Amino acid sequence: MSINTKLLNQVMVEKTIWWSVEAVLPIGKFQVSEFFLRKLNIDPESDDCFLAQILPSSRISLQTNLQELLNSKETIKRFSTGFQVADKVIWLANEVHLVHSEDGRSYLLAHCIDSTEMHEIEQNLVSSQSEMLVQQFKAKEAQSQKEKEILEAQYRKQTKFLAMLTHELRSPLQGVTGLIDLVKKRDSAGENIAEQLKIMKITLNQINFLINDILTYSQTQNEQLKLNPTTFSIKELADYVSHLTKSMATEKGVFVSVKVISLQDRFYGDLVRISQVLINLVVNAIKFTQVGGVNVVLEEREEALILTVSDSGEGIGEKELETMFIPFNQLDSLGSQQHVGSGLGLPVVKTLVELLGGEINVVSTLEIGTTFIAKIPVTKGKNIKENEASFVLSSSTFEPAEPLLKSQGEVKILIADDSEVNRVVLEMLLLNLHCTVDKAEDGEQAYQLFEQNDYDFIFLDIQMPELNGAEVCQKIRNYRGKHKPLLKGVFALTAAHTMEEVSEMGIEVDKSIFNEWIEKPISEDKVMTVLHQYCTRCFKRQDATSVVKTSLTNFPIPDSLQSLKPKFIEALRASIDKLKQSKTRMAIKPLKEELHSLKGNLMLFAQEDLVQKIKEIEGKGLKEDPSNLIYEIDILIKLLKERLSELE
Repeated sequence: MSINTKLLNQVMVEKTIWWSVEAVLPIGKFQVSEFFLRKLNIDPESDDCFLAQILPSSRISLQTNLQELLNSKETIKRFSTGFQVADKVIWLANEVHLVHSEDGRSYLLAHCIDSTEMHEIEQNLVSSQSEMLVQQFKAKEAQSQKEKEILEAQYRKQTKFLAMLTHELRSPLQGVTGLIDLVKKRDSAGENIAEQLKIMKITLNQINFLINDILTYSQTQNEQLKLNPTTFSIKELADYVSHLTKSMATEKGVFVSVKVISLQDRFYGDLVRISQVLINLVVNAIKFTQVGGVNVVLEEREEALILTVSDSGEGIGEKELETMFIPFNQLDSLGSQQHVGSGLGLPVVKTLVELLGGEINVVSTLEIGTTFIAKIPVTKGKNIKENEASFVLSSSTFEPAEPLLKSQGEVKILIADDSEVNRVVLEMLLLNLHCTVDKAEDGEQAYQLFEQNDYDFIFLDIQMPELNGAEVCQKIRNYRGKHKPLLKGVFALTAAHTMEEVSEMGIEVDKSIFNEWIEKPISEDKVMTVLHQYCTRCFKRQDATSVVKTSLTNFPIPDSLQSLKPKFIEALRASIDKLKQSKTRMAIKPLKEELHSLKGNLMLFAQEDLVQKIKEIEGKGLKEDPSNLIYEIDILIKLLKERLSELE
C-alpha cells in the first residue's frame, strides 16, 4: 500500500512544533504551526503570537543566535527558548535550518521539541550541585574556623609559654648576677659565702631543668630525638636523681626517699633519658607537695624498670588528668601558683617514656596525693650492644705509650674550650686535684700548645673555632714530631648526648680516637672519675710500696684551700666522733649520712685515698653483716686519725 505523501506532509505540518521567519535582518514576523499554538495556548489572532510569550532572556538569546546564523556560513543552529504559559514555563529545543525557496527567498525554519522536563531535571541537578557546593563551602568554612580557633588557642598558650620562659630565665639570672656581686664583696671582706653559692647552684639547677625540657620538647617536635643506650648502674641512677633534686626538696621543706628494689645493679638502656623522666616526675611531685614527702621506688620487674613516684600533695582532679600531658598546659593548683613552670615537664615525660618503648600511668585522689608509674623496658646484665653505644668508648681503642710516671700533684693537663666560663670551671676543678693546667681558647691554639709541651691529659671541647675538638684529636693521634711519652688520655667535652646531635653541629667524629667522652656540664665527680681511672692504671705499674703509701705528701690539700685547713681539721674530728657514736649504736642511717657528708669534704680537699675507702664501705660494708661493718669503720677511723696527725 502506497503512502499518501500529500496527507503525510499535511499531518507533519499540523502535528509538529515548528516556527519560521524570513531570513533577513532585522528579523520580521514569525509564523508558527497550529500545534505550536495549542502547545503554548496562544491566541492565533494575536499580533506576533511567537514573541508575545517568550521569556526576556530567551528573546535576547533567540535574536543573537539567529543573527549569528545569518552572518555565518553555517546552515544549522541549535539552542533553547523559554515561553511563559500561564503559571509555568515551557522550554523548546530548537534546531534552526537556513532554507532557500524556489522564488529565491530564504527562510529560517525551526523544528522544536518540548524539553521542559529535561530542563527541569537539569535545573534540579544544577540546584542540587549548587546546594552541595554551598554545604561543602560551609563545612570548609566551619573547619577553617575550628582550625583558626585551635591555632589561636595554641598561639595563646605559646605566647604565655614565651612570657613564662622570659620570666623564668630572666628573673633567676638577674638574681644570680646580684648574688655574684654580693659574693665578690663578701669574699673580699673575708666573710662566709657558702650560703650564697648554695643559692646560686640551686637557681642554676632549676634553669638547667627548664632548658632540658625545652630542648627535649623541640627535638621531639622535629623528630630529632635519638636514643643513646649504655650500661648503667641503677644505684648510681638513684643517687644521681637524689642529688639533683635534693636542693629543691630542702628549699621546699619536703622529704624525699629513694628506694631500689633489684637483684642486680647493671642494666642496659638510655640512662640520660631515663634520668630525665625520673627527675621530672620527682620535681613535679615536690612542686605539688606542701606537707609530707615524696617516695621514689626503682624496681626491677620482668625485663623492665618500674619507676614509681608518689607524693602526699594536693592531688589532681579527673578533668585535669585528661589534659595533664598536653604541652604548655598548667594545672590550676597551689603548686602551679607557687612555682611557675613551662608546662612541658609531664608532656616530655610521656614522650620520653613512649620513645623508650614504655608506658606511664597516673592515679590521683584530691587532697590525698598522686602516684605516677612508668614502666620502661631495659636489658639486664652486661651491655650486650657495647659497640652500638654512641658515647661508650673502650679505653683499649687507643693504648697510650708507656708513661713516664710522676708523683701525685705533678699531673699536667691541657684544657681547650672556646667558652671562658667552661675553661675557668674545669681549671678550678683540676687545681683542686692539684694538677698543673694550661688553657687554650680554640683548636689551633690547643694544638700549638700540644706541640710545645708534654701533657698527661688533654680535655678538648668538640665545638671550637679554627679547629674543632675532633680535628685537634686526630692531629694529635697523627703527630709525628717529638715523642709524647706522658700522654695517657685525650677526652672529649660536649653538650651533645648522641652522635646524631654532634653531626647536627656539622662535625664528623671518629669516636674511637678519644679515650673518654665527657658530657657537659662538667662536675668534680666526672673529672675525678675519669682521671682516677687512668691514673690508677698508671700507679699499678709502680712499686707496691708507693701504691700502699697514703701519706699527705701523696694527697696534699690544694693551695687554693689552705686557708680552710683549720675548718677541715675540725670537720674531720667531728666526723670521727660521729662515726664512733653511730658504730657503737649500730645506727645505719646516721652512719650513711655521715659517710656521705665526710666523703664530700674529702673530695673537696683532694683526699682521694680516703674518698675511695668510703666508696668501698658504701658499696660493700653497708650491705654485709654488722661485724664486717664495724671492722671497716674501725679501719676508716684509723686512717682518718693518721691523716689528722699529718695535717697538724
